[in-house]
Amino acid sequence: MNETRALKIAWWVRGFFACVALFLPLGHPHVWRQVDTLGVSLRYWLRWTVEPDAPWPLLPAVLHSGESSGLMAMEWPLLNLVAAPLFHFGPAWGTGLARALVFILNLILVLWNIRVWRDQMPGGVNASRSWRWMPLVGLGLVFFPKFIPDATAMLLVLVATGYLYQRTHRVGATLLLLIGFLMKPTSVIVLALLLLSPGFWQTLWLTIPPIAVAFTGTVLYYVKGTRWIQSLAGGESLYRVDPQNPLHALREFLSDLPQMGHLFLQGLSFYAGLPLLLLLTVLGKTRPLGRIWLLLGLQILAIAMLDGAHAFQHRYYFMGTLPLVCLLLQAVLDDMKASASAQRFRYALLVLLMGSALTHMAYEWRPFYIQTPAERFLSWQDCQNLKRRLPDWPWNQAAVFRTTPRPYPLVGLCFGERVGSEHSQYGLYIDSDPLPAGCKEVGRAGHVVGATCNF
Repeated sequence: MNETRALKIAWWVRGFFACVALFLPLGHPHVWRQVDTLGVSLRYWLRWTVEPDAPWPLLPAVLHSGESSGLMAMEWPLLNLVAAPLFHFGPAWGTGLARALVFILNLILVLWNIRVWRDQMPGGVNASRSWRWMPLVGLGLVFFPKFIPDATAMLLVLVATGYLYQRTHRVGATLLLLIGFLMKPTSVIVLALLLLSPGFWQTLWLTIPPIAVAFTGTVLYYVKGTRWIQSLAGGESLYRVDPQNPLHALREFLSDLPQMGHLFLQGLSFYAGLPLLLLLTVLGKTRPLGRIWLLLGLQILAIAMLDGAHAFQHRYYFMGTLPLVCLLLQAVLDDMKASASAQRFRYALLVLLMGSALTHMAYEWRPFYIQTPAERFLSWQDCQNLKRRLPDWPWNQAAVFRTTPRPYPLVGLCFGERVGSEHSQYGLYIDSDPLPAGCKEVGRAGHVVGATCNF
């Protein structure tokens, strides 16, 4: 079996695992991050349908708003807006369809990148062949099906970088850069690929205007725009949108440097795959790849200066390293294929990569064989059953329900309702949460409890 056929099969297998996972509880890592972003999408739909008088209907608002408007300064919410109409089909189907939308969109963007980068050789490696690995390795394997904007933003910036690499479509590149940066500023590190472009310094003047326009627009949104949104909302944003001192962030990152090993093995790499590539490079089994390794180090340094040690807990901030990881992988495979005596190493590496991929895909199916605590996931069926058992409650009427305070709207997403009220007589709780004083249980379905409160 040749490499192309093996990759086609791997893509179909990846798609199958992802499609099955759409009907399972939200998969780790970062369930809470997905609940937050899905909650913003659902809240858009509620504001457009049952909250017609809601102010600023295109500005982002959270689901766990309490009695306030819930307006919230956050990353530019393009993905949330696009997915919002899918909640017409209810919270369960809306969540599954939103996740499917992101996964399909990311695969389409990979195919677009393969086309845009055709015949381009950054670092002497065929880019189109390299990008085929994106859904199967490292951060792409983990985060392409997650409802977060990081992978989508990275792929948009990668298309723009491809145009700039070839000195074409500068207007389109500017627009794509602006959208990608607004969705996720950390996607800026993808531009490191331009340093592998032949004659880059002689044609630098061609790339500066698009990057400058996109960077300026992004800075204006995150410095001025988010402050304006938060001034409308009042209080503090639940999303980290304020820039911090780069030197302070770097010191914070370096002070927690032992976590770098975990990040390298399970974040940037495809588990055992990338260390093996490093070993092969050191042993001289491949061409010199020093520039790519150097740029990979600079990308990590850039994220450290943007976000400090916080980045260790949110590995998707390093999504922009994926193209360089794929270039390294393809370089090793190309050189091993050219040597008849190295065929066994090539096939061993392919088996290792596919094994790592299948292992992680199976990780997404854990709800089949591991009981998930209610605090991590609520059954859609339980929430719908409780709604049916309490038909006189104000469902789908813009009511705000009481819940146990949590930083993420798990209960609200399950029921498709706003939560966080301190005054409502209607409360929705997980069965493991003690009911507050003054609240009395009036209905139960599985792990969810409905209670009336008199305070």
